[in-house]
Amino acid sequence: KEFVSVVNAIVETASPDQMPLTVLMQQIITKAIKAFNDDEMSISYLGDFLEDKNERAKKKADYPYWKRFDDVPRNQRNEAAESAKRVSARLSLFYENDELLPFIEGKNKLHIQSIAENQKVVVFNFAGFDDETTAFIGGIISTAIKSYWQHIASVKSAPLYFYADEYHLFITKEFERFLTDTRKYNISLTFSGHSLKQVKPALAQMMLSCYAIIILSIGRADADILADTVRVKVDDILDLPKYEAFVSISKQAQRVMCFPPLDIQEYVPDEPEHKSSKKAKQYNFLKNTWINA
Repeated sequence: KEFVSVVNAIVETASPDQMPLTVLMQQIITKAIKAFNDDEMSISYLGDFLEDKNERAKKKADYPYWKRFDDVPRNQRNEAAESAKRVSARLSLFYENDELLPFIEGKNKLHIQSIAENQKVVVFNFAGFDDETTAFIGGIISTAIKSYWQHIASVKSAPLYFYADEYHLFITKEFERFLTDTRKYNISLTFSGHSLKQVKPALAQMMLSCYAIIILSIGRADADILADTVRVKVDDILDLPKYEAFVSISKQAQRVMCFPPLDIQEYVPDEPEHKSSKKAKQYNFLKNTWINA
């Protein structure tokens, strides 16, 4: 079910012209995953299984669903097999993408509980990835966190902080209960985006109910909505100068100054490293002090 929600999130956010997975497609994926052993648990094998009748035949003896799946008269259309191939075609966009192989092959290394308990910092940089790829990887990560909340986290769990930029690419309606319930399980969510118009109205309304909202320079449509939410004038939001923002905490808005981004030039050595002792200047971005570049 979680995998289906990831695929639907990709379709909804990055490929809106495609239809979401049908009920039949979702059933086929669920039945396939339930029939796999540990060595077969991969997206690439799922694609092969749904595409290849011979692979499905290996499951006939133990699973009645797959025994019946391909047993149709030759002159009769096999709608289920056609749907399986359509799912496989969608999945092939990901398991045939070399950039995604580190994220979808091998055993899972993203253990959310361990990250929380050991206070680890894990950063995913999606620079250079298109929206569809970002939606896929981001969907896997955010769904893993949702699964942790749903099956493992308790009110006594170690705190977990989840920061997501361009959240509209992978936070969908499937997360509605997750968004309203995480705080009691010590899960903090911080999402940033360009416009509320990028998400469905129900999800946008949930974002407006956040305890803390930060407003930077935005357009008229978003300013109209947010001004009423944080109780400031629309023109005050539209007139925000560079490096200023409104911070609303529990519906109490304050205008604040923001730090400009650091302008740090990439270090380029004058000579090959083995001929020079010159080292790149190092910066500690975790210190609460100014950095002299």
